[in-house]
Amino acid sequence: MITASMITVERDPAYLADTLDNLLRSDLATSKALEVLVLCDSGPGTEYAKSVRDGLGTLEGLVLITGPDGNKAVCSTDNVVRALVSATMFNSEWVMFLEDDIDVCGDFFSSAHLWLDKYARKNRRVYSFGCPYDFIADMHTRGIEEYDYPINDFYGTQCFAIRRNDALSLAKYLSNHQYDRAEDGSAYDLLMADWARITYPEIEHFLACVPSLVQHTGMTSCIRQRQNIHTFTSFPGRDFSLVDRQGVHYA
Repeated sequence: MITASMITVERDPAYLADTLDNLLRSDLATSKALEVLVLCDSGPGTEYAKSVRDGLGTLEGLVLITGPDGNKAVCSTDNVVRALVSATMFNSEWVMFLEDDIDVCGDFFSSAHLWLDKYARKNRRVYSFGCPYDFIADMHTRGIEEYDYPINDFYGTQCFAIRRNDALSLAKYLSNHQYDRAEDGSAYDLLMADWARITYPEIEHFLACVPSLVQHTGMTSCIRQRQNIHTFTSFPGRDFSLVDRQGVHYA
């Protein structure tokens, strides 16, 4: 099963409500592949994510981790650490990390789980569901379903999956090295690549799902307030589903 964990921060424009609506439109409330969605608010305070969650009404399987009290939010990498560690409190084999500005395909969590069941292997430690390179779309048209993603080329953390034990290992590394790549503690995608190279020096690739199962909708980054620099041209749209294509129904 999958435990998903999403980081969020109050910003303008605010994306979280739309993203949760997108997940609900897909299979957040119905997928048997999903154990729980953990929502980690970077703060400051507790009102932003709580107000969005409360606006959804009663929704089982959504756990809120509130931000710190006071006037200062945790940095983005600290919030990633909180998200990863919180997800490992559950017993799922997979931890799925999500950012708060995405749209998703149909049967999203079940589709991701099916793809992991088919393609996950020991010599691939991170699985990307949003790859920003344009050639991924061409691979999809040719019927290819996986891309050996060079670790040195990795960027974009809108959605990836990682094994539970690796999530703890990555969280520890990020906590100890959060300012190595950026003074504001924001470059956790680069730190992920550093972690992989140090922890698994014999492995040179992550694995990306073809096509991308998510689309990046944000025009500013939750890492730092700047214009969004990437979308996923291989995202096939909301109606695409691996569940339909493989004839297996989790939901």
